[in-house]
Amino acid sequence: MPTKSLPDCMRKLANVYQVWRDLQKNAKKLQDVFKRRQQEFVSNLDNLFDIAHSDALQLMKIEKDRMFLQRQREAGRPGHLGGVNKKRTDK
Repeated sequence: MPTKSLPDCMRKLANVYQVWRDLQKNAKKLQDVFKRRQQEFVSNLDNLFDIAHSDALQLMKIEKDRMFLQRQREAGRPGHLGGVNKKRTDK
């Protein structure tokens, strides 16, 4: 599966971490704004941390792989990985 470049993934992870640190600083505040931000952060974590290439669906040639990525992008991530494909790993 085509993925984003490492610097892009690192930047995305650093941004998520910074949002989390900012929420920790305000964790004891009871105002609605802070509660809403916490809820948004948690709901965003429930979504896939997608590091697939932006054109991954067009670049992928195997239909099963495309279906897997599409299912991973759905809410609840219903797609799953199976065992190792021996035919591909023996090459």
